Amino acid sequence: MQIKTIIIYAFLSFLFSAAVIKSLIPFLSKEMLDMPNMRSSHRKAVPRGAGIVFTSIGTIFSTLLSFNPAIVLCLPIAIVGLFDDMYSLSAKFRYSIQLLTAFALFLLSPLFRQIQSDMNTIALIALSTIIIIGITAVINVINFMDGLDGFVAGNIEIALIVIGVNSNLSILPLASALAGFLIWNWHPAKVFMGDSGSTFLGAIYGMLILQSNSLLDVLRITLILFPILADGLICIIRRYFAKENIFSAHKKHLYQRLHQS
Repeated sequence: MQIKTIIIYAFLSFLFSAAVIKSLIPFLSKEMLDMPNMRSSHRKAVPRGAGIVFTSIGTIFSTLLSFNPAIVLCLPIAIVGLFDDMYSLSAKFRYSIQLLTAFALFLLSPLFRQIQSDMNTIALIALSTIIIIGITAVINVINFMDGLDGFVAGNIEIALIVIGVNSNLSILPLASALAGFLIWNWHPAKVFMGDSGSTFLGAIYGMLILQSNSLLDVLRITLILFPILADGLICIIRRYFAKENIFSAHKKHLYQRLHQS
């Protein structure tokens, strides 16, 4: 894979993402406004739904650079997220799509091929179930953590660049498309990604974990976003034991409390 080609594709991905999102902001401002409420961190209405732009453009250029079916498999979850931004789909339907996406990503991963040859059927089913549910947890934690201008996009941007440079160059155009969105999402945000972006980024991150070549790589990739993942998971555990609905919106994450302070 030539460095020149990677740079060109990454630049085009950034350029198209930033330009398309800018052109769509007036339309999203009329059709998909995120109205602030008592749980929101923003104080005025901000358009959302821009996630479908950088997910689509990033997927196209990453696929052109080096075809990876796992990246393409993450795109349907962004489409479902877009419809959820528009029509508020049921939680059961959204989670069923996340399960199907996690299952497909797992089947295509080197990890599945490795444990398939090393384990008996019962152990394989049990471990596969844990891993698939774990990937849906990553998707939802990243989705839940999308609450401050540039927060999730900025952290995922760093993670994608680190992983791309070190082990997966085909992900760099996607990182560039996300950077194009980050320009408009930086404080004060002109647009939000919505579920179409946050669930897709969660699926992509889960995919990158699954495509690791060793347990050490799994640990490395997980640790890049450990502060975000830990904040989300600890908050879910705390709310579960407090008998709260863990799927309802709230302002109890550590980052939200720091922001309020």
